[in-house]
Amino acid sequence: MQRAISLFTAGVMFLVASAVARADDAPDDRYATVLQGKTLDEGKGFAGTLFLGQPTPAMYRLLGPGREDMNFPFWYFYDKGPWRLVVVAEMDNGTFRTRAIELAGDKAPPTAKGAHIGDDAARVTKLYGNPAPFSGTVGSPLMRNMVSIDIKSGGATPMPDPEKAYQDSLYYPELSTLFVMAGGKVARIVVVLRDEPLPIFLVAPENAPTIGAYVAVIDPKVDAPGWGTDSASTVLHVPPAPPLVAAKVAGAALRVPKGWKKAGTRWTDKSGTERVELIETRAAKGERPEDFFAAQEQAFGTNRLIPAQRALPPEFAKLVGAEQAYALWKQEGGKGKGGQPLRTFVLMAAKGTRRIVLIVTRTASGAMPSPDGEALARGVMRSLRLK
Repeated sequence: MQRAISLFTAGVMFLVASAVARADDAPDDRYATVLQGKTLDEGKGFAGTLFLGQPTPAMYRLLGPGREDMNFPFWYFYDKGPWRLVVVAEMDNGTFRTRAIELAGDKAPPTAKGAHIGDDAARVTKLYGNPAPFSGTVGSPLMRNMVSIDIKSGGATPMPDPEKAYQDSLYYPELSTLFVMAGGKVARIVVVLRDEPLPIFLVAPENAPTIGAYVAVIDPKVDAPGWGTDSASTVLHVPPAPPLVAAKVAGAALRVPKGWKKAGTRWTDKSGTERVELIETRAAKGERPEDFFAAQEQAFGTNRLIPAQRALPPEFAKLVGAEQAYALWKQEGGKGKGGQPLRTFVLMAAKGTRRIVLIVTRTASGAMPSPDGEALARGVMRSLRLK
């Protein structure tokens, strides 16, 4: 059966192909030699060698290519040695990085606290205490609920869900480490990155990740995403985010792009394509903030944020002067500059009976990162102060 995964994944795979220098030789057992005598630091990996957040090209240079399986995109299996290693990668704002590391087999390295493959549950709880349920994902959340599509018939078949194997693990969230049990014994040990509770366009500027220069660069010479002057370039060129100035509206203050045309509580760029808009309404009788957020999310359409980043932490709601807050982003083809997609970032907030929707739009290039759009949304949204 001829299959496709999704347009988003296809776009990501293009990035990966340009970012990861794949070795010509087949998978081998060098991982066992590289990691011999080392211990797995809980929640981190192997210090200075193979670790969470490590760029995938660096991992490839260290271990060589892993065995791949189309049913598990970006999972790399190393099983030629005396024990088994799985490295799970993900795309994060244009950076291809290590999301999870899994060990299996009796001869696998132990954890820093001394847990081994084959230990029973009592041994694990003695070392780590009482576990918690695991509700996260070992693989990228963006890869959940994927389907394979028969190109001839158009029929869709759900792809295997690798996360089922981890649902009943002994999980220690403060260490971001889980022990997969089988027959009462530890069968696999996994360390996995914690998902940031805020979407990238709402994190504090000092915490915003840097995009690899092999993926995208800020170019003051362009006013929309493109590929620069080199026709053979595979690096996206994006304009810098516009500078912001203070603005006041009834019941709120925020910062908006300097020079953009103002009409009420809506500001648009000179092309009329991109905008910042603040909309305030009052709650219907008996309407909870959750009801409002759900209705707005449905009206906007597909929310591309992972579920863990939609309902925002109380600390962020407090930052903008709200009691509760919610986020989403979506993308619409052909509505940006030059017929490119338009990416929409949305912050919703509730304060008493007040209901606020703050919208920031920016031209994007397909599934590519939008560092300028994220910086613009971040600057505008984090500046919001409800009175």
